[in-house]
Amino acid sequence: MHRGPLGPRVLNAFARGTLVRTDDGPHMQEMQVRLLSGERLSGVERIEGYGLTTHPPAGSELVVGFVGSERSHPMVLGVGQRGVRPVGGAAGEVALYDGQGQVIRLAAARVEILSPLPVTVQSEQSVLIDVKGTVFKVSDGRIDMGEAPAPLRMMTEAGPSNVIWGVI
Repeated sequence: MHRGPLGPRVLNAFARGTLVRTDDGPHMQEMQVRLLSGERLSGVERIEGYGLTTHPPAGSELVVGFVGSERSHPMVLGVGQRGVRPVGGAAGEVALYDGQGQVIRLAAARVEILSPLPVTVQSEQSVLIDVKGTVFKVSDGRIDMGEAPAPLRMMTEAGPSNVIWGVI
């Protein structure tokens, strides 16, 4: 471990830079980065939070930390890209986003899914939507509205019915 004066070690513990490319194949992402000092590093591991992974585009800004202030063990600690992050969130809100304008926002009073692209919900069993007890269940080849004993009734050409047949 480096045993020099504390000041230079602290100054060398972190560096800012930009992302050149990402290798998403290994168990832990490896990045090629260009530091603001002009130094270029390859095979730099990126630490991500458990349960969430991203593949940031080239040109993203990043912070690299050097374990023990040793340049031989760099790790990407954070990556961001100006201009694509949703802004204006309230305290305590959370948003998951990408560079295409797709956002899932956990807002104070609601959950929002925003996308300029098609949205897909896929399940091997069924999808259930429950709004204050009004239930819509989509399962293999059918859509059920309401639950027994009093399912929802829809107006059809033949009158009110809780059974509607159609091609899905």
